[in-house]
Amino acid sequence: MAGLCSACPHPGGEKLTRRMLALACLKPGQRVLDLGCGKGETLRLLQSLGMDALGLETDPACCDGRTILHYDGRRLPFPDAFLDGVLMECVLSCAEDPAETLREVRRVLKPAGTLAVSDLTAKGEKRTVPVSPEGEKRTVPVSPLMTEEGYRGLYRGAGFCVYHEEDASEGLAQMFGQLLFNGGEEAVQQALGLTKEERKRLRPGYRLWILTPDRVPELEEKTRNLPFATEEMLTGDRPRLLATEPKDIARIITVSTSGSTGPKKRIYFTDADLQKTADFFTPGMAPMIGAGDRVLVFMRGTGTYSIAGLLSIAVERLGGTVRNYGEVRDLEDAAKAAENAECLVMMPGDAAALAALYPGLRPKSVLLSADHISRSAARRVTRAWKCRLFLHWGMTETGYGGAVTAAPEGPYLFRRDLYAETVDPGSGKRLPAGEMGELVITMPEREGMPLIRYRTGDRARLSVDANGRQVLTDLAGRLSDEVLLPEGQRISIHSLDELLYEEEDLAWYEAALTNGGLLRIGWQGTESPKDAGSSLPERLDRRIRAKYKELKTEFYPAAFRTGKRKLRMEDEDRSDL
Repeated sequence: MAGLCSACPHPGGEKLTRRMLALACLKPGQRVLDLGCGKGETLRLLQSLGMDALGLETDPACCDGRTILHYDGRRLPFPDAFLDGVLMECVLSCAEDPAETLREVRRVLKPAGTLAVSDLTAKGEKRTVPVSPEGEKRTVPVSPLMTEEGYRGLYRGAGFCVYHEEDASEGLAQMFGQLLFNGGEEAVQQALGLTKEERKRLRPGYRLWILTPDRVPELEEKTRNLPFATEEMLTGDRPRLLATEPKDIARIITVSTSGSTGPKKRIYFTDADLQKTADFFTPGMAPMIGAGDRVLVFMRGTGTYSIAGLLSIAVERLGGTVRNYGEVRDLEDAAKAAENAECLVMMPGDAAALAALYPGLRPKSVLLSADHISRSAARRVTRAWKCRLFLHWGMTETGYGGAVTAAPEGPYLFRRDLYAETVDPGSGKRLPAGEMGELVITMPEREGMPLIRYRTGDRARLSVDANGRQVLTDLAGRLSDEVLLPEGQRISIHSLDELLYEEEDLAWYEAALTNGGLLRIGWQGTESPKDAGSSLPERLDRRIRAKYKELKTEFYPAAFRTGKRKLRMEDEDRSDL
């Protein structure tokens, strides 16, 4: 196992190691192994950060018998489920049997543990290595340094899910340059074990992975016959799902149930519960920002456990800063504030209005969250601001964080402590992957209020990606927001968004449906209409009638209002609009 890791500092050095630790969210007091630790540079860093760290190394010359122990490259000297985290820097590419090494790491990690890997990759000639315990059932193509595809196959075969990954080849290029400068071609060959011709053929790169044990099959089986948790179980002064003493609770959030006249839900969180949301936000924000970037959050709430507060914990780990603007009350003022940020975190309705009225803003990235996100609103934001757009799904019940896209137009990746399923809204029968149904979540590790098969009321479609992760491939809004029309069609603010936000002159709108079938639309337009041939209300009316032919419509000017949006139901005789 000794190789590049012990011959010289690994690519990226301490800077990359610190980023790995930030993304892995390893904390003081946790039991962490540096596997293939070489002379112990990373091990000493772990110890300085307060972790209970130990190193294993196959090279006897590196071992001190105290914190760096000798390892035969086979069975790890720990009991099952013993470690909170394992680091492997330039180890798998040197291992005699990488598949067996990973299976051993999986054995000694706790179910909620983390494996952080950085290693060499290549896109060159292929060979095969076994990735199953039997060694014959399944093989994956890899180069002598292993391709990204090869690593993923090994991870899956050992029972891991890739939670986060990113390219780190810049550090490899810098290291090669330093080696060439100091010792010439011979130094590079000695460090990597490849000739110059082999490097050209294999095109080495460097990559970082954060992995977690795959618990989906286990949770799928354990929850199969369990009853659903309902909103009623979250109501009252001491809800039925409260699992700890009130003195241990760090925050209680009170929200309405689906029926606004019903009792309020009270969601209880310990500090550890909310720190797990910050842990989810950390790799979630990593594709959106770089070191030194400024994140501006347009959400209500202040304090450590607000959305902005939890994002601050995550973003600071990544070297950025967060400013909480608060709710958008004045679009012009919000636009001025947005000029001084690289990343904006906004509700989709606010972002759609700001993009229509201030298309000259140029944030590097935008995260839409806290309400249903229509495709038409998302297209508007990317078209106007020419930014990278990311989408987030979450609920108060999940501690705000739930699932986030890791790339523009990619699927939503769930937080690591959440298991999801979809069921038929009527029968409650579990649906196979790919079918649209009601999203049901299980979060058994929550201390304050564990959720077991909690029905979210959201319509969604689930799948499993190439890395073995559960992903949300489609979100279609809340079931309770849909209204059934007499002709059998369903209408909601989400379906109207898809129709109306295609009109570039529309900055913002609100909608209400009367019991007599009149759809009232309050609208705010842009100052410079792009279509002078007809009025904006006329064009909106045509779009509505193309889908909902029997609806009567009425339009009135309205001023922008922030917040979650839904189709209101009103009596026919209202005249205050």
